[in-house]
Amino acid sequence: MNLQNIKKYFDESLPLKKSVILYIHKYSIKKYCLLLPLCAEYFMKKFFLLFSFLVTIITLSWAVFFPQQYHPVSYEYIDSKNNIQLTFFGFKWETDNVRTIEQLITEFMNQNKTVNVLYEGIKGRAYFPVLERRVQTENGDDLFMINQDTLLALSQGGNLVDLSELNEINEYSALTLSQIREKDGSVFALPTSVSAFGLYCNLDLLKKYQISVPNNITEFLDACKVFSEAGITPIIANNDISLKTLVMARGMPALYQSGEATFSEINTGKFPLSTYLRSGFELLEYLCEHGYIDRERALATEKTKDDLIDFAQGESPFMLTGVWASVRLKKLVSFQYTIVPYPVLEDGTALVVNIDTRLALNAHGKHLPEAKSFLRYLIRPESINRFCAGQASFSPLKSVSLEAPLLQAIGENLRSGRVIVGADSRFAFPLWEISRLASLSILKGATTEQALGYLDDAVSDAISGGNL
Repeated sequence: MNLQNIKKYFDESLPLKKSVILYIHKYSIKKYCLLLPLCAEYFMKKFFLLFSFLVTIITLSWAVFFPQQYHPVSYEYIDSKNNIQLTFFGFKWETDNVRTIEQLITEFMNQNKTVNVLYEGIKGRAYFPVLERRVQTENGDDLFMINQDTLLALSQGGNLVDLSELNEINEYSALTLSQIREKDGSVFALPTSVSAFGLYCNLDLLKKYQISVPNNITEFLDACKVFSEAGITPIIANNDISLKTLVMARGMPALYQSGEATFSEINTGKFPLSTYLRSGFELLEYLCEHGYIDRERALATEKTKDDLIDFAQGESPFMLTGVWASVRLKKLVSFQYTIVPYPVLEDGTALVVNIDTRLALNAHGKHLPEAKSFLRYLIRPESINRFCAGQASFSPLKSVSLEAPLLQAIGENLRSGRVIVGADSRFAFPLWEISRLASLSILKGATTEQALGYLDDAVSDAISGGNL
């Protein structure tokens, strides 16, 4: 696939789509101007889809028509003055993810005929400040996706429902429980996946230069040197998750080995986080200074889009990003590739993961029983398996599925516990965002010392209640 076709693919399949299931009644019309269609039942003949019918009714504005390449679950709307309207707000907007959400919503409503659910998705980091504003209003969403950084802010304000009483919590893995359970036993959000971050390797290009997939820091830097001397920029990186996860993979294993007391010392300001992350920022600066990462290109590269386009051209051997991006990438490339944990340690690799797509309930919601019932539907093993399959992610449950070939390649780290949690809940400050900003400063030309200075200042401000 050439560059023109690659860009066309993204333009057509990955634009932001506010995706909602269509339930038209006076309450939804009053609240929403944009409603997307509920797919009617497809009629099947032989082995293929022959007929589809979709209808959208829009009052106030305009209609949007989005055909789907799957067999939707049909839903028969029941008009009743007793209908309950739930709103579901999230950061999942990609076609495959929204498709799964729509199917689960429809199935839930088929079992709960007087409950309607509307889903709305917003792309990227813009989602989280919008979420905070919406939750803090009287008309906030009933159910929403949340990350660890935002959970810290909202839980302290009494905005989230404690979910610790749910029996489903017993099905979560030890790793997941260590990240979602507060010191007092409360649980404010339940995840549907465990996302992973890794090094994408162009196997065809490595074979051409007779280089093996790197298994440690020495092999990784040696490979980068070979390609750089050949006039090839070795590493494609975006300006967000690529950098901070690389820094964490390099620096946080030593922190983990130091013991639980270290987290308390960092959280109280007695010990600087920079002591442990120094090696990570030194590595990042080294990669930039030697041209292994193109600073200018990385600054202009948005996460999980432009980096995929660049890597898909087949001109660079490595890319740093989330494993979930493989779902999109495999549609773009003609070469063979694999994904491995970050080879940034002297004795091997480190896998960075996040307890992801956490679902929380609004403590001020008007329909808490129904919202809780819907949440429980979304965290069933059957629902979670569907989320994970569509995102190339690990299950947060005790039974970890490694069915996807790319997950099998990195799964040994998860089984052995050789993992770093990117947004570790043991920190009392938003490490995910702080590390992003500190890493970004390296791209902009800062030294390691300057980046570490920002890091420690930001941690100190967050601990004392300041803003980033």
